[in-house]
Amino acid sequence: MTHRTATVVLGANVASSGTFDVAYPTGFNAGHFKTGRRHRMNALQRQMEAPKDFTVSFGASAATVTYLGATTIPAGSTVFVEFDVAGMKFDEDVSELGLLASKIGAPRVSKDNMVLVNFGAPVALSTTALRAAAAIGAGGAVTLITAAMTFDVPRNVTTTSSGNDSATVYTVTGEDDYGNTVVENIAGGNTATVQGNKAFKKITSISASAAGTGNISFGYGDKLGFPCFVPGAGNIVREILDNAAATAGTLAAGATGTPTATTGDVRGTYLPNSACNGSRTFEVLLALGDPTYRGAPQYAG
Repeated sequence: MTHRTATVVLGANVASSGTFDVAYPTGFNAGHFKTGRRHRMNALQRQMEAPKDFTVSFGASAATVTYLGATTIPAGSTVFVEFDVAGMKFDEDVSELGLLASKIGAPRVSKDNMVLVNFGAPVALSTTALRAAAAIGAGGAVTLITAAMTFDVPRNVTTTSSGNDSATVYTVTGEDDYGNTVVENIAGGNTATVQGNKAFKKITSISASAAGTGNISFGYGDKLGFPCFVPGAGNIVREILDNAAATAGTLAAGATGTPTATTGDVRGTYLPNSACNGSRTFEVLLALGDPTYRGAPQYAG
């Protein structure tokens, strides 16, 4: 990870949700920064971070910054935008790759890190582990079988309905693998099981927006949460099942942008092709520019 700075003097006030364009640094273009994640911005005498304080979209000749802060940035302000270039800093890499990169005008060569994520042998999914099937007569807190239940590995929450429960929204509150609060809204199913998209390590509460229809249960699925941000399927080098090459599973890349109760997991999830059963072991080998990056801050309500 390294940064390249662009400077812009604002020609007009930029209020919350306002935008402004900034030209790329000399010798760089959109392709250098699209895979970067730790973009920063200095304005109003403080440093801001994407995507919490602003978001960036990369155009052909300039980047468009959408400001998310509450305090308006006044016209005439000088704003410094630090674009993140994915990969290792060249001046810290003394290998032949680093020497090659130093001879190139723009950093078209970077070094990724190989990371092996071991999910262990997750237990089989359960649609009733959090709550057995029963009616929900009114909105509010849902009584769970075990308060503050902790999963064996970060994984998604499911809701199963025997009737058409699609008009009811269930708010799941818990924690991720690092103890950060996570909140997700999951709409009820129509005589079906609905899979949540965020990975929880611990569940602290579930509440209903209104009375449910039919009998409703809650449990967990086989979407396993990554401990680091995974940008996309292209970062997967190999999937491993019981120490052998695995049939490809399904990756949900880490969500970018400002997290909400309905966005995906900020680091990404992995759904193995073979179901978890408590004995199958799953590993994923990844190539990541910055394996220490944990994605955007979790939505905490």
